[in-house]
Amino acid sequence: HDGGLLASGTPADIAARADGQCFVVPAGAGEAPRARQARLLDRRDVIIDAVPRGGEVRFILRPGNDVGALAGDGANATAVPAGLEAPPWIPMVGPPREVL
Repeated sequence: HDGGLLASGTPADIAARADGQCFVVPAGAGEAPRARQARLLDRRDVIIDAVPRGGEVRFILRPGNDVGALAGDGANATAVPAGLEAPPWIPMVGPPREVL
């Protein structure tokens, strides 16, 4: 990306690129949502991004992956529509780069 145009179109068109990759999972009983988020983010091979929201964690799978690859952390995950708040453009650019 490095300054290049990644996509153009309406917000709905851009969000549609992440259809089928967005899920929400509740935090476990007595668990802070950030604890579930941290475990999901540790699975960078499967997860692009995870964001806590209320008592749940919304996450985006890498293309070609399945919620089943997350074992217990993916249990009770429900598919949700992609939306601009999730950011659907993350699958286009990947996770943030580590800054040294």
